[in-house]
Amino acid sequence: NDDGVVLGDSIANPSDMDNHGQRPEISRAFLGVLGNSTRYSDTLGRDMVYLALPVFNLSGKSLVLRTATPLRTISSDLRNAYMKIAVAGAISLILVSILGFALTSRVNGALQIIQNAVREYSKGNLSFRPRVFRPPELKRVADTISDLAGDLLSRAADASRQRDKLETIFAGMEEAVIVLDTNLAIQEMNESAYRLSD
Repeated sequence: NDDGVVLGDSIANPSDMDNHGQRPEISRAFLGVLGNSTRYSDTLGRDMVYLALPVFNLSGKSLVLRTATPLRTISSDLRNAYMKIAVAGAISLILVSILGFALTSRVNGALQIIQNAVREYSKGNLSFRPRVFRPPELKRVADTISDLAGDLLSRAADASRQRDKLETIFAGMEEAVIVLDTNLAIQEMNESAYRLSD
């Protein structure tokens, strides 16, 4: 109470206990703030951590509620907590490293496939198709490159068919046809033109 008299205790007999009015955590609690203190307890014979809740009124009396726990228990709990945090941190670091390595390997692999595709296209092999599935961004790049190559291959095939068709028509013409460049040099001539030159 506000006289420092202990009214109840969960371990010791209050009548055997000293006046607690001058205990630091009790004094602070009676000032209306949370009180705490770590010190040796004569009653229990060990270092304790105390916490006192600010003053409250009960049936017209000003009272403070205080709780305590052995410092050794808190230290042990803190050590266990720090150990768990350290282990969790180490595991998280390992998992992040593995994930980062996997992602880097996947990205590098996808980039290598795209690079191979560009190399093949530069050689004229437009039938090459890069197979990239992940990551999604690089898959879209590979698919776009593949679509462009397919489109070019289709156009090249169309152009080849048109050229073959024109060559067939050109060769089958009875009239002599000679194709000259801007310098009037002969570039193409059909069979009829060859016969004329004889």
